[in-house]
Amino acid sequence: LNSVEDLIYKAKELGHPGVALTDHANMNALGDAYKVSKKAGIRLIPGCEFYFTEDFSVKKSNHMILIAKNANGYKNLLQMNAASFDNQVNIFMGKWIPRISWEHLEKYGEDIICLTACSSGLLSRAIMDETRGKACAVEYAKRLRSIFGDRFYLEIQPHALKTDDGRVDQIKVNNTLVEISKELGIPFVITCDAHYRDKDAAKDHDLMLAVKDKKAYDD
Repeated sequence: LNSVEDLIYKAKELGHPGVALTDHANMNALGDAYKVSKKAGIRLIPGCEFYFTEDFSVKKSNHMILIAKNANGYKNLLQMNAASFDNQVNIFMGKWIPRISWEHLEKYGEDIICLTACSSGLLSRAIMDETRGKACAVEYAKRLRSIFGDRFYLEIQPHALKTDDGRVDQIKVNNTLVEISKELGIPFVITCDAHYRDKDAAKDHDLMLAVKDKKAYDD
């Protein structure tokens, strides 16, 4: 729901020296965001929340945050973003998802910082899956560290979102990721999605989601 102006000037208002822009599966807003950030005196951190899959033959994918460390990292993000559109899949109602895989991370991972994303991330979903669990998340963490080295971070979020279907439990995910951090020596970072600027915009965001999912506003 945010415009780049909303995001950047809110960051300035809160006293943040910089703000990351990580739209889902595209980097289209970064040009405009860069111009606004220069005017606002805020450092723009370019990134993307990619859809990641281990197997292009299935439609299921996970979220993964990739952020440019420098100019070369930014070029690699663009390469990866372009490649993702060669591997799109139609998941439902005409919605197409561009995707990347291990191959792309290994090919274009230089000078890129990797975060494990939200409750839809690769590690988070493994943690919430009874058949895979923490052990699987640990193996994913090891593989990502082998690609990104000290540019890989576990991502925890300061909220308690928990769904009735058992697919999301952020507290469980946070606690498990902190355990993995201690066991493997991988640092964690605390993040939060900024889906809208102020509390008053929550109802507008709900309306946008209702339109996107073709559901009733009060669902």
